[in-house]
Amino acid sequence: ISPMRPRPFADDDVPQGCKIGGVAYRVGIAWLNHEDQGVLLTFSVNALLAFFSLFAYHVFAHLPSLKAVFAPRVPLEQGPPPHPLHISRGLSGPHEGEQLEATMLRRFLIMNLTLFCVFAATAMPALILTYSIDPYAGLDIPFAPPPPPPQNPFPPPALGGAAPPAPPGKPPLSPVVPWLSGAPISGIQSFSLAHLPPGSPRFWAPAACMLLLTSVFLILARREAEVYARLRYDWLAAPRPHLHAARLVTSHSLNGAVAPAVTAEDVYALLKPMFGADLHEVIKVPREVNQWRLSALGLQPPSLQAGGGADVPLLTQSGRSSWSMAAVWSLVVDLAHEMRLLATGEATETSFIVLFRSRGARFGAIHAPALFTDCDIGGASLSAYARPAPAPEDALWSSLVTPRPVVVCAWSGTLLLFALWNVPVALVQSLASLDSITKMLQEAHLKGAAGMIHNLSPATRATLEGWMPVLVLTVLQMLTLYSGLLPALSRLQRRESGAAAGTSTLHKMFFFNQVLVLLGSCVVGSLFETAKLILSGGYCTLLALLGRSVPAQATFWVNYLVLELLFYVPALDILQVLPLSVVGAARLCGARGKALSGKALSALQRLYYPSIYARALMVLSAAFLFATIAPLITLVTIAWLYAVSRAWSFNVRRVYLHDLGADFDSGGAYWPVAMRLETFALLTAQLVLVAIHVLNSCWYSGTVLFGLMIATMVRASRLQRHYSPLASELPLERCIKVDASMAGDTSPGAQAYQLDWILAEASRAYRTSFENSSFRSGDLLAGGQ
Repeated sequence: ISPMRPRPFADDDVPQGCKIGGVAYRVGIAWLNHEDQGVLLTFSVNALLAFFSLFAYHVFAHLPSLKAVFAPRVPLEQGPPPHPLHISRGLSGPHEGEQLEATMLRRFLIMNLTLFCVFAATAMPALILTYSIDPYAGLDIPFAPPPPPPQNPFPPPALGGAAPPAPPGKPPLSPVVPWLSGAPISGIQSFSLAHLPPGSPRFWAPAACMLLLTSVFLILARREAEVYARLRYDWLAAPRPHLHAARLVTSHSLNGAVAPAVTAEDVYALLKPMFGADLHEVIKVPREVNQWRLSALGLQPPSLQAGGGADVPLLTQSGRSSWSMAAVWSLVVDLAHEMRLLATGEATETSFIVLFRSRGARFGAIHAPALFTDCDIGGASLSAYARPAPAPEDALWSSLVTPRPVVVCAWSGTLLLFALWNVPVALVQSLASLDSITKMLQEAHLKGAAGMIHNLSPATRATLEGWMPVLVLTVLQMLTLYSGLLPALSRLQRRESGAAAGTSTLHKMFFFNQVLVLLGSCVVGSLFETAKLILSGGYCTLLALLGRSVPAQATFWVNYLVLELLFYVPALDILQVLPLSVVGAARLCGARGKALSGKALSALQRLYYPSIYARALMVLSAAFLFATIAPLITLVTIAWLYAVSRAWSFNVRRVYLHDLGADFDSGGAYWPVAMRLETFALLTAQLVLVAIHVLNSCWYSGTVLFGLMIATMVRASRLQRHYSPLASELPLERCIKVDASMAGDTSPGAQAYQLDWILAEASRAYRTSFENSSFRSGDLLAGGQ
């Protein structure tokens, strides 16, 4: 990677700076130029919108007719809800009846608020002071570019004329050195590292601050992991029906064209000698057969009726059966069988729900690598392993049997979305620029309007050009992430539960924001163009591209976070402008509109943790990336984290409605995923900072940062390996204590929590979940023991 080369000096004269070769130079800073004025005007406009939103909330929240918008989960007799940003209870204090998932979301926001408050109190002042020192004021003289060649104030006489007289007055003043941009930098840019000369010792400051930020993050992550494990143990020890169940997955190898019909009785007979009285019931999960695909081949699906362990032909002849054509027909059947496996995948797995009377027996089952292997059933070798069963109300049984072509199409659609999303964004952003709008107005013969736009003041143009691209980016981002497209793709990829599909959606949303929105805003174009660039120039080309472009995008991302803080949080999270608009439109439409508004309100006020975590991780990724590059962004991040920690806690308790009911709790399933993704965002920020240091010939500090990356990965992986198994399931010692307490509890109030009631409730809930799935009624199996 070649370092940045300085551009030629400008000719402006300012008598300030250090003398190099008898001439004084300094970096030109234009305080409150049009770019600074644009940022301030953008902030002022968003602050005005925030004030209007908060005032409107005070007016509308006290109206009983709008209770369905602002507090649908609170009884009407409790009166108007308090303001989301004015909750008397402390941020870290638990709320009565709070679910574990909501607790971990609140702690996740508080942890990051603490992280950036520590960074702002320690590192940010040092960074601002370091960046604001003029490179030519003495610190970076050995690294500053050489002065321009001296100019002769008395040039030789022109041909045929006399030499011009010397200019009167004082001698020429010292030239300004506009670093990199070719023009004086703005006041906001003077507090970033974009104007530092290559090789400057001041590049050690962002390296040291990144070390501080990483150290504090890892310390807080370890503390939160310990708290999560403790809270998770308490949640797992509660008497929940699905915590006595395991999902048994059986797989068999086919002998020719025959597959066994493994019934619940067969599995019960195999498991009974292992667990004895601790085994309660085995329920077979129904499986959907793609009959239209088999019918297209002239073949019949296997029988779905449970009936002992008799062999059922997998593929049978649909019409003719001639003895003389037996060999040819056998070949055709085998060929059709292979075509079916190619199209739909080999259906060699069957799921069962196994209910245990003992938590200890369930612990042994789910932690065993295999429960049995090579068991001969119906001429096939049967093997099985057990995993924790999903909650019956959260299970996605139909997703487990999604045909392979659909799964492939879902993954292909996800990759295609990631590859091409930046193209329309770049196109719309280019059309949203003032120059493009002026050109379109001129082509439409609207020269008056085009002239008005052309004659706007520089500050107004900077405000619009800074606000419009951010607005376009966020609108297209929300249309993609919150349209339900990514959750639908995740459900088509064989996820066993809504929580599993949600974590998969969270991964997609994060990498969508990280790669396309955050880093892709610096690399305009599609991923195909970026891949072509990497293949032609190697990975160093990508690092050079990010190292050059990311520091120049600091102002854009400051505007992004300001828009999040002062527009989206007050309007979307507090005022609930979308549900409020639905209610207003429904009242204008009459009775029919009121009937449709209920469904719209439930969709808009849905509690969906992947979207909440993805939005928080987007802001945190930008904060990590620019915390050491443009430290002023830390102040906006702190304000945003404080606001959403209040507003989201209020909405989870009073506004948002869960699809599975207010009592359902996914048990903190999203917090470990969010912590891993936040660690990835921190590693990305470290990598970009390494690229910046290498491009500026700061080899030693770049090497230190690269070592910090490796240390961060090692430490984070150790934390994950240590705490992930601890928090995944209840330890065996705690399982035995839970079993003993349930067996010895004979108090009158404990009747509802007796083991028989829990197991009966679990059996009923799982059978109901089969009926509520998208299986056909003929596919349901009622086999059990």
